[in-house]
Order: sequence, then C-alpha cells, then structure tokens
Amino acid sequence: MKILEFCLSENLGGLELYVHKCSIWLQRSEHDLVAATRSGSRLAVLAQEQHLEQFHLPKAGKIFPLRTARLLSAKIDALQIDIVHLHHKDDLPLLAWTKKICPRSFKLVHTRHMQIPSSKKDLYHRFIYNSIDLLLTVTDALRKEAEAHLPLADSKIKRLYLGVSEAVRKSSASCDSLIPRGEEAWLNIGVFSRIEALKGQHLIVEAARKLQEQALPVRFYLFGDVMNEDYFSQLEARIIEEPIATDRVRFMGFHAHPMKIMPCFDVILLPSKAETFGLVLVEAMRSGVAVMGTNAGGVPEIVDDNSTGLLFDWDDVDMLVEKLTFLYKNPEKRQQLAEQGKAKADSVFDEKKHFMALEKLMEGV
Repeated sequence: MKILEFCLSENLGGLELYVHKCSIWLQRSEHDLVAATRSGSRLAVLAQEQHLEQFHLPKAGKIFPLRTARLLSAKIDALQIDIVHLHHKDDLPLLAWTKKICPRSFKLVHTRHMQIPSSKKDLYHRFIYNSIDLLLTVTDALRKEAEAHLPLADSKIKRLYLGVSEAVRKSSASCDSLIPRGEEAWLNIGVFSRIEALKGQHLIVEAARKLQEQALPVRFYLFGDVMNEDYFSQLEARIIEEPIATDRVRFMGFHAHPMKIMPCFDVILLPSKAETFGLVLVEAMRSGVAVMGTNAGGVPEIVDDNSTGLLFDWDDVDMLVEKLTFLYKNPEKRQQLAEQGKAKADSVFDEKKHFMALEKLMEGV
C-alpha cells in the first residue's frame, strides 16, 4: 500500500506525536509512506529529522478549501496514493473536497481523537463525513458518540485503542537532575499536559495549598507548553498570593520524551476536565508508575478506580487532596496500583499490537 499520513496542525501534542509514530511504523513495515504537513510546523521538523518523505500544503479554507484541494488532488494522483490516514478533524473538509475532485480513487481512514458532542447529520456534514471509508475511535465511549452523532454506518466505525512503546529503564542520573537528593521522602507527582484551563493546573495549585496546610510533603512537577499566557500568569500569581511554597509547584517546560523521566515520579496525575483518551496515563502505567486521572471522557476505560489507578471528580479539589493524601500514607497500595496498572497497559495498550491492528484494518479497507 502507498499511504499518506495527513496532518496540517502546527501544534505538537499527543495527536501530532501519534501521527509521527504512525509514519515511522508504517515506513518500517515496508509500506510506501508519505507525510503531508504544514511547512515549518513542529511535525514537519520531526518528519525531516526522521528522513520521511513529505510535502507541504498551505492553510486551507475551512468550508470551501477548493484551491488547496486541487493542489492535494494533484499530489495524490502523482504519488498514486492508496490510503489517506487523517487525524485532525479540522483537515476533514479539505480531504472530502479532494476526494470529490481527485482523478485517482483513494480510501480515507480517519482516526478520531476528539469528542463529538453534538449531531453532525445536516447536509454539509453528511457530505464531509460520507467521504470517510473507515472511522477509528480511540475509546468505546467515543465510538458510541460517533454512532449516535455521525452520518456513518456502524460497520464503518471501529474502536482501536492507542498504544505506547515499552517502558524506559529508570535512569538515576535523569532523576537526580529533576529531584535533588534528600527530597525522596516527598510524594513527587508528575503532570504532563499543555498549560491551559481545561487541563486543570489550577486544581493542582489549590491542592498544593491544602496539602501545605496539612504539612504533607507533596510536590508537583508540571511539564508542558504554555498555551494560554493569561492563565499561566494567574497560576503564578496564585502561588505567590496564597502563599504556597514556590517549590511545591514547579513549572518545568515542555519535555519531548516524557516516558524517559516518568519513572522518576511516585505518581503521574492527569487533571484534565475530559480527555478523550489520556495517553499520558497509559505511558505512565507502562512505565510502572501509579496513576490518577479524572473520572470523565475516556479515562475510566484506561484506569479502573482503586485497581489500576485512582479516579477523582474534576473540580473537586477536596477529593483530589484526599486521594493524594491516601497515596502518600499508603506506599504499599501505591506500589500495588503501579503493578496492576502496568499489567493492564502491557496487555491492552501495547504499541506493537496497536500498529499491527491498524495495518490489518487498512488492508481491509
């Protein structure tokens, strides 16, 4: 098969990193692989570093992207593409118009990472979504949303859990550079997420204040790009004004390889309002670290509360503090959660199994 991995996003989050992983895997599986990216995007830079064949497209109009569709149609025809693997929902109108005008017949596979909160069965969305030959959802909850809200036959909708690679061995050197010696007695919590309101960092700041009042040695390390400067400034101001000891909440910036440092932490926390999947939790589970996430979105499919991790209700800081206190006071339970979480992740969310299933589904299309 000749496959086009398609993503014009300029960001570099979990979705875009998954696109990159797909490209690398499919190329190694001896498929002809081409990537379509936005010139200068971080995804384009990653593709160039991996010597992936790629071409760039300009920004397309959201509703009638005909100019860009003509450029893409010519590329697909010239490269003799069999399957276009689409990821970002914002790119779907462009692919629908391209499929309409392209002289070469190709199949469109769309991995859906985002929630579908409302019906998409009006005339315009029927045209857009009927271009899809196979829709892959990353959770069962999202599959049910797709069946309810999209104008697609159920037979065209499949659930395919994302997968992650094997755990990285813990490096004492990496951990020492993050967590100075003498601080091992603290409960050190890693948070890997873009910094914006829906990701819940304000809950962490409030939890840090309450834990400080109880004199519990709990520290949070926040990794991720700042997506909202005003929100970030508010977080910093609250830390100063509360006052919260500044070393209890540490902003660490973006980290390109989180699994390399996840084993340094006692707990990995995902405080987002509603993650469709929650890849960070799977990465932590495969790394052998206890996890906690919000009881919303696709997270409850990943984390079985009190078995493979802990869940708390978003915006319930008292519940978050209660469960973190429990983890601090019960290291043996924390270890049990880590072991059971790793066993589930190794079985259900293995990267090799995921990509083998993806290839099989593409071949079926």
